[in-house]
Amino acid sequence: MRKASPMMRIKNRLLGRPYDSARLERTKLSWFWGLPEFAGNAVSSVAYAVEEILLVLVPLVGFAAVAIAPQIALPIIILLLVLVFSYSQIIKHYPNGASAYHVASDTLGKRPAITAAAALIVDYTLTVAVSICAAVAALSSAFPAVAPYRVPLAVLCVFLITVFNLRGTQEASRIFGIPTYAFIVIMGVLITTGLFQLATGTLQPIAYTHPMPEVDPLLPAAMVFLLLRAFTAGSVALTGIESVNNSMALLREPRQKNAQIVLFTLGVTVLFLFTGAIILARTLEVVPFIDPTTGALMPGQLTVIAQMGQAIFGPGSLLFFVLQVSTALVLFVAAHSAYSDLPNLFAALARDGYVPHQFGERGAKLTLSNGIIFLFVAASGLVIAFNASVHALIPLYSVGVFLSFTISQTGMCVRWMREKEPHWKKFMAVNVLGAIMTGVALIIVFLAKFTYGAWVLAIVIPVIGYMMFRVRRHYTNFHQSLAITREDFYKHYRPSASAGTIDCYIPVNSITLAVLKNINFAEQLSHNVHLLHVSRDLDKEQRLIQQYNDFDLNIPLIILECPYRDLTTPIVNFLDREESKLCSSRSIAVITSRFTFDHYYDNLLHNQTTYFISRALRDYKDIAIVMVPFHLNLQRVRDSHVQTEEPLHGKNRFSKDQKAQRKRQALRRRAAAEVQVPNTGQQADINDANNADIRYRRVGYEKST
Repeated sequence: MRKASPMMRIKNRLLGRPYDSARLERTKLSWFWGLPEFAGNAVSSVAYAVEEILLVLVPLVGFAAVAIAPQIALPIIILLLVLVFSYSQIIKHYPNGASAYHVASDTLGKRPAITAAAALIVDYTLTVAVSICAAVAALSSAFPAVAPYRVPLAVLCVFLITVFNLRGTQEASRIFGIPTYAFIVIMGVLITTGLFQLATGTLQPIAYTHPMPEVDPLLPAAMVFLLLRAFTAGSVALTGIESVNNSMALLREPRQKNAQIVLFTLGVTVLFLFTGAIILARTLEVVPFIDPTTGALMPGQLTVIAQMGQAIFGPGSLLFFVLQVSTALVLFVAAHSAYSDLPNLFAALARDGYVPHQFGERGAKLTLSNGIIFLFVAASGLVIAFNASVHALIPLYSVGVFLSFTISQTGMCVRWMREKEPHWKKFMAVNVLGAIMTGVALIIVFLAKFTYGAWVLAIVIPVIGYMMFRVRRHYTNFHQSLAITREDFYKHYRPSASAGTIDCYIPVNSITLAVLKNINFAEQLSHNVHLLHVSRDLDKEQRLIQQYNDFDLNIPLIILECPYRDLTTPIVNFLDREESKLCSSRSIAVITSRFTFDHYYDNLLHNQTTYFISRALRDYKDIAIVMVPFHLNLQRVRDSHVQTEEPLHGKNRFSKDQKAQRKRQALRRRAAAEVQVPNTGQQADINDANNADIRYRRVGYEKST
């Protein structure tokens, strides 16, 4: 048995031992742990939504900002209620995925669906950056000494949350669930205590010593624009409501019921916290400490939530520090919700061919690890580029989420009109209202933030969408270029005339032109040729077996079980056992394809399986890796990729000698398969339905140590 490599041992120590694929269902979450999994982003928005409203108003209207803030909050609260009810209807009708991308794909078509997906990619990346920067700002309020180190501290936080998420969904939900519930409880205590003090007349406004700007006499002419800007700043309180729909696949069955419980509980929680925070901010007349040069919160100064906590709990009290620490932690957790949402979105896009297929593959702990790593890189880049400033990132935030809100609500309207289910007009009215409100909010948010940086999104979102369409075109052309029919296969198949004793193994996922070329090459080396498939996905395995039977191949197919989704380990362990049984005159050849493209960047869309297999087998003296080049010109789909004198299409012409030789070869292989002893200590399963023709078998998985 092959020992695990040093890198694999380090990975196991950092992330823990890998999970078997059969454990996937056990990693699903109950509604109790699903709530903090999805609520982090929405609940944490309360920690800075009120502050963002005041940061817009205070520089222009001074203390009058606290009187205007409730008027700004009212439409946000109404929109929150509409969204919660609308998303509950989406959950009801889309049990396998209810994101804006899924809804638009079903109702509006490819372009709106890709637009929604691109907007969500931007939004989730910004969620991590904004949440972590806000967490560091909250930590700086309690511990001013860390303020100069906010950028490296923020990047470190992004790294830590990435590692926690790579360790598995269930483990991460336990780690991040407790801080979320702690923040909800301490905020509930803060609001309840503040309202009690307000009722008893003991809650007094905060006294400020620094001067506030007077109202500009020309301001009434620009009041509408000011209110719209404040609304866009406070609309961050709505971000995260869609998390339940986007990642409901993480919940246990009954999935739809649990998702609706989580959604309504989340809506009530956000409504209570946001409304309570607005009431307390109005009563305490709290204003943020603004840096006049940047318009952002002064580094090291108390946030709005911290000022409210100090006024209600008392300066230096234990509850005040609990509030600060829990606020920093829940902002940290808010980033975690994006680590669930974006990888699941990428997985859906990968299944449809709009992003590299690697994003659809699960890692060692059954997480969508490639999406998690992408999010770490992108969010860390934003943190560094914007110097960990929440105020600088906010103009880019919430545009994407409102775009996805509008698309999903519009898509549901189309669905109601198309399906016309019972009481559809009543339900469609809610979605129409939601589409109008979110559409108007999208226009307001984009225009109000346009000159503050939102113009970048008008370029970034279309560029991301264009790139996804290019990826889809690449995969479509790629699969069309490799597709082959049974007739074409046997037209160009060259049965072995070799008496060689090399054991040839050809890794396959499906029967393609590239596989045919590898088979023909192997047949020139030996008559002992096998197809080798690593079973990481049962659906793909069944499709291969069906194709194998349809082609009626006489080449033995060996299926290697792979419960841990590591492609190379089953191959290496299997060949290691085969090599140990070789006599001195025999050897093994692994025949793989090496695809070459016209553009170097096309290689990024493929797994580079050949490279990893060859690297894993390079230390075996009796195993040779043969890479058969296969050039793909995707501009000319279905060029002749098989080197042959005959055209690809035409009449099947085998000579009598070739037919007789092929028949003898089939009989020889069948006889060899019937007496072959399985090469593993575990039982080999015979998969032929009638058990009359042993042409392929399963080989059990054996772990590396």
